[in-house]
Amino acid sequence: MNYITGLDNYLERLSALLTTTLGQSVKVQYSETPDSQQVNKPIVSLPLPSIEQCNYLADDRYQHLLKVTVLIKPAMNNANPTLAVANVAHKIITLLTGQLFLDPAQMGNKDNGETMALDADFDCLDEPQEIQANPLDLSAENMAYAIRFTQKVRYGNPQQETFWIKSLNIKESKGDEKVIYEFEPSNT
Repeated sequence: MNYITGLDNYLERLSALLTTTLGQSVKVQYSETPDSQQVNKPIVSLPLPSIEQCNYLADDRYQHLLKVTVLIKPAMNNANPTLAVANVAHKIITLLTGQLFLDPAQMGNKDNGETMALDADFDCLDEPQEIQANPLDLSAENMAYAIRFTQKVRYGNPQQETFWIKSLNIKESKGDEKVIYEFEPSNT
């Protein structure tokens, strides 16, 4: 399945992009995962995005305008935590610019070997817009970054019919069943 099915699937793909591309230099996690004091590399945390707009498209798909945040927290035992966070923030901003989750090398694979990359034919995403990075004071000695951006996401497969009505039948309580609609496939 090389299209986005829901908000959870979008977050999985964002996580896969960051994990595959940044590799061993960071720990990528969802926001509900507690920060580990044992990690000696910056932590990239993915909280739930806010949904700014909802639309129903002509191709029977839903579209959301998401406001996404990526938090970068320093490792607790890093000699230069501010520089490490700034370096990771720069890499993520560069990675997000123009990002549509299409490159298999950047997206990696699921456990079953299927690629996490999207198929361009499904037109699932618009490029991220309004990318910003703001420093956050975690404590007197630690700075973090919050990278925020908006992105339009379209869910589902536009080439797959939502459902087909093959026939509609009615039956009166004391009568025979009548077909009031029956689907006739065309051979064209």
